[in-house]
Amino acid sequence: MDRYASVLLVACFLAAGCSKESEEPPRRSVGPQVTTIDFETRLRSIRVGMTTAEVELALGRPEDIGTPPDHAGTWTLGTSVTWGYGVEAHRGPATKGAVYFDEAGKVQYVFGHLERIEPRE
Repeated sequence: MDRYASVLLVACFLAAGCSKESEEPPRRSVGPQVTTIDFETRLRSIRVGMTTAEVELALGRPEDIGTPPDHAGTWTLGTSVTWGYGVEAHRGPATKGAVYFDEAGKVQYVFGHLERIEPRE
């Protein structure tokens, strides 16, 4: 009987270990199933002068929005707001890209993962 109880106990531990959900944090994405390559292509489609609505349509809602009062560091002259993509926490690095808007709410600059993207007008 002790052997049966031991086997049953081991089986319970194995079943509990196998049914445990992954502890990996949920991944953020822009839109449904957008890969990094898709996002980079969309980011490169952003043009100087586009509105916030046009950028949101192309890239989705940003994970972070930066403004001069809450910005740590230097602020770009003429920039009213920055949108960060691939940001884990407020004021964190934009690992996918960032879009800078001027005081009229139009695209001023675009930065990709590793470089500044020169958007066409």
